[in-house]
Amino acid sequence: MTQRPDPHDPSPGVSPAPGVSSAAALTTLIVAHGLAASAQSPLPSPATNAWPDAPTPLAEVLVRQREDAGYQPGAVSSPRYTEPLLNVPQTITVIPRAVIDEQGATTLSEVLRNVPGVTLLAGEGGGASNTAGDAFFMRGFDASNSIFVDGVRSQGLITRDVFNLEQVEVFKGPTGADVGRGTGAGYLNLSTKSPQLKPLYGGTLGYGSAEQKRVTVDVNQPMRLGGEGTWGQGTAARLNAMWQDGGVPGRDEVERSSWSIAPAAALGLGTSTRILLSSQHTRQENLPDYGLPGSALTGMVGTNALSAEIDRENFYGSAAFDFEEVSQDTFTARLEHDLSESSTLRNQTHFNQTDRFAVITSPGNVTATNTVARSRQANERINKILSNQTTGTASFETGPLAHSVVGGLEYLREEQDTPTVSGAGTAPAADAFQPNPHDPVTGYAPRRTGAFTEGKTDTFSLFANDTIDVVERWKLSGGLRWDAFTTEYRSVDATGVANAGTPLEASDQLLSAKAGIAFKPRPEGTVYFSYGRTLTPPGTANFNLSTNVNNANHPALEPQTSTNFELGAKWDLLDTRLSLTAALFRTLNENEITTDNTTSPPTYLYDSERRVDGVEFGATGNLTESWQVFANLSYLDATFAESANPTQDGARLQWTPSFSTSLWTTYRFPFRLTIGGGARYVSTVARQTTTTPGAVNPETPDYWVIDAMAQYEVSRHLTLRLNVYNLLDEFYPISLNNNGNRFNPGPPLSAMLTASLKF
Repeated sequence: MTQRPDPHDPSPGVSPAPGVSSAAALTTLIVAHGLAASAQSPLPSPATNAWPDAPTPLAEVLVRQREDAGYQPGAVSSPRYTEPLLNVPQTITVIPRAVIDEQGATTLSEVLRNVPGVTLLAGEGGGASNTAGDAFFMRGFDASNSIFVDGVRSQGLITRDVFNLEQVEVFKGPTGADVGRGTGAGYLNLSTKSPQLKPLYGGTLGYGSAEQKRVTVDVNQPMRLGGEGTWGQGTAARLNAMWQDGGVPGRDEVERSSWSIAPAAALGLGTSTRILLSSQHTRQENLPDYGLPGSALTGMVGTNALSAEIDRENFYGSAAFDFEEVSQDTFTARLEHDLSESSTLRNQTHFNQTDRFAVITSPGNVTATNTVARSRQANERINKILSNQTTGTASFETGPLAHSVVGGLEYLREEQDTPTVSGAGTAPAADAFQPNPHDPVTGYAPRRTGAFTEGKTDTFSLFANDTIDVVERWKLSGGLRWDAFTTEYRSVDATGVANAGTPLEASDQLLSAKAGIAFKPRPEGTVYFSYGRTLTPPGTANFNLSTNVNNANHPALEPQTSTNFELGAKWDLLDTRLSLTAALFRTLNENEITTDNTTSPPTYLYDSERRVDGVEFGATGNLTESWQVFANLSYLDATFAESANPTQDGARLQWTPSFSTSLWTTYRFPFRLTIGGGARYVSTVARQTTTTPGAVNPETPDYWVIDAMAQYEVSRHLTLRLNVYNLLDEFYPISLNNNGNRFNPGPPLSAMLTASLKF
């Protein structure tokens, strides 16, 4: 193994090693009615699992639903949503644990292949914005900084593993009333597993292509530590753990090695007062992959043509001198108390720190002489987040109106430190068709220079939501969130002197809102219209303020404003076994900065507007008792509208496929065999948004990917599953960078065999 130099050592040694149209509706997403209080208490237990003398838990329906619903979770984990998904006037896609397991998905990026309109990004070069971690566009907007874990914003350059997740919740469109600052994309919430009063002893063993090895453990043990009416009455401990090692199918030299452990303990389950203490600790050590030259992808528009095909297994990095080390530690403490049968108070404190240190090689495009320049870079980044949230929920009546109210406050501190690291060394240009991963690297001595940038954002928030049953069949909902924030940024050179113009500071107050009206022609159906608004102030996406007046992060600029209008329907069919959804929407993002390249030098213009018109459809649940389906389809018309730059009017937005769809379906035979498969299609994607008249809008080709699965229950304790990926061996980009010089290919035809144990 390569000996890693200490970046803090002023003179580290070097020890290399080899080696929208119109639309109507229909939809659903919930299977049981009467879940109005289901999201109020994520820590209850089913009555069937409670101790004999325990009081009846308030939210027993939710937990039973999560265990038995299969593809239909029915509700989201946030206490800010008191209605079942069927009644929520918003597009929300929930990817449940059942789908994650059947697909053999291990990372968040793999789970998101079930969500149409999502494009994964490879970032720029290899600096602070790079391939590391989860970066993606959704519905035409950057959503990389819109990932939440149990309702708390999650920053940091890390590829998130899903071993400790109950479900992934995708909230689409401007949702500032939920989470504060953001973009027109929406946000993701990762709902983690928690202790319960039902014993569980399980795990998986997996082996696959490229010598991939993976082990997971999930153990839940209920305990009774006290008498009736005490916190110890409903006690449980849960441990989730993961270890993974091996290569990446179709990629020579690339290695992924990681482990994670997530212990949790809960007290008072099934009682009026509940406590949760949990943490998660992850370590990753990888030989990172910065992909292939852009011109290697057949059909790529706007790149150099090649005289021959490039092998997708080619590795342009350095097997001896590239590395990536990531650590993440998370701690959560939550206290819930039922003030009455209809009201709950909850407080949650959450801390997260993510550190990444890496030296990487980023390939350029292919030159006329069939060589590829290789850029060597070293970088380090530390992210910290401290959050405290207090949330109250209550149900009551005012005359003929029935209310379900959620309100609360939040304090959030986010910090990002980026030390400057030099000494990545220099690598010679590579042969485009036969790169040598063992080429010598000169000047390799990674170390901190003393220069750094640091930014932090403090936010204090107040929020309130109300859902009102107005008259029979009609519901009104609305929410407001007020944020007061301060962002501070400074840049210091290697001598310890602050660079010109720093430190910088931006502070403001933001008011985000949402509103909806829902009509229920039948109990199993909802037709709705909704509005949402989100703001993106300077610097709060990446903690980087700029003295350049033409930069979107200049402190004096007004926040960008995203608004969304949505008409949709949700419907449960086949005795609530199958949920259908449809939505027609328009999202506008105003106050953008654009560049006019027709002038010399270029000029910067304000008040441009980005517009995305779209329609989405979804089908989730059971077509028969044995046949399940999870399908989604999206059409997006994403353009610049009313641009301050007239040459940009109508330009197609980058990273946004016009058409995309995903399907996953399984069928269980009477003889304990389940077969299934999936298909994904993504239309062409613009790599850049052109601002020059007559310029070609460079894009990637469209593609289909088909997967298959077979699962056999050997016994009630052992299940074997075989996943085969990319049956047609399609060569396609799984992520790409802005200038089109490189992309990361999706895995070729490959397989994973998994044994699942459960007792």
